[in-house]
Amino acid sequence: MIESSSIKKRIDYFDLMKGVCIILVILHHCDVLHSDMLRCIRMPLYFMLSGMFFKKYSGFFDFTIRKINKLLIPYGAFMLLCFCIFHRINVPLWFLISLFYSYILYYIIEKYLLDRYDSWYLKIVLFVVVSLIAYCLSFVHINNKLTNIVLRYFVISLSTIPYFFFSQTLRRKGILSKNYSDIFLIVVGIVGAAICYFSSVHSINYRKALFEAYPLYYVSAIGGVSAIWALCYKIKGYVSLSD
Repeated sequence: MIESSSIKKRIDYFDLMKGVCIILVILHHCDVLHSDMLRCIRMPLYFMLSGMFFKKYSGFFDFTIRKINKLLIPYGAFMLLCFCIFHRINVPLWFLISLFYSYILYYIIEKYLLDRYDSWYLKIVLFVVVSLIAYCLSFVHINNKLTNIVLRYFVISLSTIPYFFFSQTLRRKGILSKNYSDIFLIVVGIVGAAICYFSSVHSINYRKALFEAYPLYYVSAIGGVSAIWALCYKIKGYVSLSD
C-alpha cells in the first residue's frame, strides 16, 4: 500500500509539470517567447502528461464516453460560444480533438497489441512504425477540405502515440515515483536540455501536422521533457500546491 505522503509528493510534481506546460502555451499564444526549442517541447509535454494518466476504465464504451464528456463536449461548447460572440472558429482548441483521437488510438493499440505481446522488441518496432506512418502521411494533401482536416487530426494523433507509450512505460515501471539524488537530477536536466537544444528543428507545427527532420523532433521532445521533469522533481520540495 502506498503511503499518502508518497501520493502527495507525486501529485505535486505532476502538477508543477502541468503548470510549466500551461505557461509555455500562454507564452506561445501571447507572442511573448518563441524558439525552436520550446516549439519542440510544448505539445509533446502536453501529450506525455496526458499519457501518464491514461486509464482503460471498465471497457472501450465507458472509456469513449468519458473522453467525449471531458474533451469533445467542452470543445463543442467553446466553439459554439466563440462563434456566437466573435463569429469565428476558435482554432487553438484543435488539441482537444487531437487528444481524443490519441486516447482512442492508444486504447486500441494497448488492448489488442501491447497487452497480448510482452516483447520490448515488438513494442519498439511498433512505435517506430507508427511514427513513420505519421511522418509519411504528413506530406499527403487531399483537395477535399473536410477530408484533409480529418486526415490532419489523424496524423497528429498518430504522431503522439510514442509519447503516450513513453510516459506510460515510465509510470508503470515506477520510474516517476522513485527517489533521486540531486546529482542525478542535475545531470538529467543538463543533458536533456542540451539534447533538446541541439536537436530542435524549426520546421515543426503540430496543429498543421507539419513534421520534418524525422526523428529529431522526437529526440528533442524527450530531451526537453526530461529536463522539465528533473526541474519539477527538484523543486517539488520547495513548492506545495496542495496547501
